[in-house]
Order: sequence, then C-alpha cells, then structure tokens
Amino acid sequence: MSKWTQEELQRHIDDGIEEQLQLEYKAAGSLGKQNDKTTEITKDVSAMANSDGGVIIYGMKEFPAPKNHLPEKIDPVDRTQFSKEWLEDIIHLIRPRIDGVTIIPVNVAGNDTCYVVEIPSSTTAHQARDHKYYKRHNFKAEPMEDYEVRLVMNRATAPNVSIRFENQMSKTIGQALYYGLHPVIKNEGIQVVKHMKLVLLSPGRLLYSGEIAGTNSNASCTTDSEKNYEVSFQTARPLFPEDERDLGLEAQWEYSILRENLVFLAKREVPESDTTVKWKLYADHMVPKTGTFSYYDFKH
Repeated sequence: MSKWTQEELQRHIDDGIEEQLQLEYKAAGSLGKQNDKTTEITKDVSAMANSDGGVIIYGMKEFPAPKNHLPEKIDPVDRTQFSKEWLEDIIHLIRPRIDGVTIIPVNVAGNDTCYVVEIPSSTTAHQARDHKYYKRHNFKAEPMEDYEVRLVMNRATAPNVSIRFENQMSKTIGQALYYGLHPVIKNEGIQVVKHMKLVLLSPGRLLYSGEIAGTNSNASCTTDSEKNYEVSFQTARPLFPEDERDLGLEAQWEYSILRENLVFLAKREVPESDTTVKWKLYADHMVPKTGTFSYYDFKH
C-alpha cells in the first residue's frame, strides 16, 4: 500500500518540509496542454532522473517569496482534464524513456487529485522535449554541461561506491579508551566492484600511545613528521550491487583516547584540525572519492 495519502501531503505542509534535491512541489497550474507546459514537465522529470532521483508532487502550492520552497496548501488537479494516463504520456516523451517512473494519484475530493511522481535515479542521461539535458540544482531544473552528461551516461559502466564512518568501543586499558573504527562501504552502482583501497590521514594528537592499529596484513600504518597517521587498507573481495560491507571488521583499525581528553572532545574545545580525518577511496576505475570526517562526529 502506498504511503502517499491526503494525510501524508498535509503532514508535509504542517511540518514545513522544504523542497530539496529529491523533492519538488508543483501547483496545479504546472500541468497544461500547451507546448511550454508539457516541455516543462519533461524538463523537471528528466532533471530528477539525471540527478539522484526523487519525488515531484503535482497539486501542492508553495508560499511566495521569501518562504518559497515551503508548501503552503494542497492545490489539487482536476483529473477530468489531466488524467494519470495523460501525465504518463507526457513523461514518455522523454528520450530515452525512464524505466521505473511511478505515478500515484492521491484523491482529495470528487475529481480533485494530486499526482505524486516517483522517479528513480537513472543509469543514463535523459533528454527533455526541447532536446536538452537537465539536472536538479538549487531547487530548479538547469541545463547540464557536456561533462555532466558524460558522467551520467557512464553510470551504467563506472563503479559507484559510497562510504560512511562509524565507531564502536572495544576495550579500556588504564586511562585509555579504545575504539574500533568502522568505515562502511556500499556499492551504489550496477557494476560488481572487484578491488578497493581506502587511505586515511588521521591526526595523532588525541591518540594514546601512538598508533591506529591494523592487525590485518592488508592494512598499513605510517607516521609523518607532524605525528599524523596514514593508514590504508586494500581488499580484493568483490562488492556486488547494493551490497554493504564494514571494512572495519576486515582491517581491524583501532584508536584510543585518554579519558582526560574526552572532556575536551565533549566540549568541542579541541581544534578542528586535531579532530579531522581525511580519506580517499579507490574502487576499480571509479574516479577516486575524497572527503573528511571528525572525531566530533562519534560518540565517545
């Protein structure tokens, strides 16, 4: 059973759920049989597919500026004029067709309806009715640069591995508390990823007794002149599409913090540079991903 009901739409209004990359509101007037209106529909839907996928709600009016992007009220569509099938036909003007688009009619009263359009993130780039490619940016559908079109078209062949970082307390020795570092990777693409490597550069000032330990033979640890720790882990175990894996269980990385330093962490009195870890992730022929996380992000 669909979660989309009149009550759910009203909750979006009551809770002030703002438009975002994966959510867009469209008043009833956005639907029309004029060429400019139908072209706009194909722009909005293709932009969502070319980005991260998401939901467009036709029949939801926004506030005027400066509160635009916030839903003001349900502004239903007359389904005798604009049926689900009509909207489907307009969306099918997008080339190539987007597989997996779902249109959910939400009855309001009588012939009054809202259409919730669920759009998947696609594995190729889609062209709107005006023969242009669009992406979602700053709440709008904007034209894509050539390199952006190429990147989207490569989704079907290029790996896409995401990563998040967690920690778990493992033991206490004297005044030092030891935590396991758990990088969790997930295959967001449709290709099997066969080889991966993760490199971390961690500040050493908070660490007790000198190292982030990795007991696995594929994990390494070195220090530089600033007492930062560079650790890396390489795995040849395949990661299948939609699979998620905790590299921390394989690398067995562990770091430790003195109890007295936990007070400074809790009060956020430690310089950001002393808590920030830089990371770089390699996976087959994926363009390497980089980022940072902070010890402030963890519960200690």
